[in-house]
Amino acid sequence: MSKSSRIFVIILGSLLTFFSLSAIITFLPNQDMISSFNSIWVKGPISIGSGFYFWLAKDEQVKFSLRVSLIVGIIGFLAGFIGPIIFTPDSNQGPLLGLFITGPAGLLAGFYTGMIISFLERDPVMTFNP
Repeated sequence: MSKSSRIFVIILGSLLTFFSLSAIITFLPNQDMISSFNSIWVKGPISIGSGFYFWLAKDEQVKFSLRVSLIVGIIGFLAGFIGPIIFTPDSNQGPLLGLFITGPAGLLAGFYTGMIISFLERDPVMTFNP
């Protein structure tokens, strides 16, 4: 990966992490907890940490993490979007669960899971190649 494309991926990954955390934290049910977790001091270091991962990791590790992130994010989005339609068809706000909560949560969970697996495995591309 060239240096300019790696810098673009760093900026994009950090911004996506920051805004996904914002979307997840905004819809938490406990309003007292939101004010403490919704600060820049919590979301900032997590976003910067994901940027450092993109800078330090090898190309195969970054591709593996993004692949796992997309797969888990799509599964989370579909579960949150289609699940409320099936289980509570009278609810008009059911699909918003997938759009604002389970989609971003799945994206972040998949990214950090892929990051951990790629650092623990010697060849992450061979262990999970969809």
